[in-house]
Amino acid sequence: MGPVLLVVDYSSRKFRSVNELRSWSRRGSVLEYLGERMGEELLSRRRRVAESIPDRRGYLHSSVPGPDLGFDTQSRAVTYLPAYMRYREGRMYRGLPWPVIAGCRDLDVVFVSPLYGIARHLELIRCYDIALPTARRAFGPGDVWGDFIVKAVASYAVSRGADVVYDLASEKLRRAFLAGLRRTVMGRGVKYVRERLGSSFSEVSVNIRSKIAYLARRYCSA
Repeated sequence: MGPVLLVVDYSSRKFRSVNELRSWSRRGSVLEYLGERMGEELLSRRRRVAESIPDRRGYLHSSVPGPDLGFDTQSRAVTYLPAYMRYREGRMYRGLPWPVIAGCRDLDVVFVSPLYGIARHLELIRCYDIALPTARRAFGPGDVWGDFIVKAVASYAVSRGADVVYDLASEKLRRAFLAGLRRTVMGRGVKYVRERLGSSFSEVSVNIRSKIAYLARRYCSA
């Protein structure tokens, strides 16, 4: 029996710690499970986003070099936390049993992100400010990612031997990055479940948090 894979939103609110790591490792990342070609393509697209899409203040702060984004060098200005720790301040994820999920073999989580594409919950990520555009732009993260994120999620699910993919992504994120996810995942022989999350941000946040908590109790109990 393989793990249950949750596909969820990144959080625009990021947690910072005085004890962040100053070096990056592939350990615990999606790159451990994607094939070499797809892994290199993921890093290449991360770097393209970092070098071409400004943050919400108009700066390219995410272009500071680091191997997490496909650069060959590591800037001392970049520090890292596991994705679940970085995003835990978000309204969707506060109060969830992340330490339990982090040690659970039967439940896996990938965050869909404008900068990282997909990042596993244990993957080391930096603090960044690239977000989905609120108004139409000539060029944005979706232009870099195209349908790659959908393909990467499906490949990751197959590589992990996932029994089912629970799509808990918001409608905004699905429109930006995940069109065709159901067809692609099921085409690879993996069961796909899309949850109804509601319409308002508050309702979506509550429903996502409740669903993750339920699945953690179900699959991560001692």
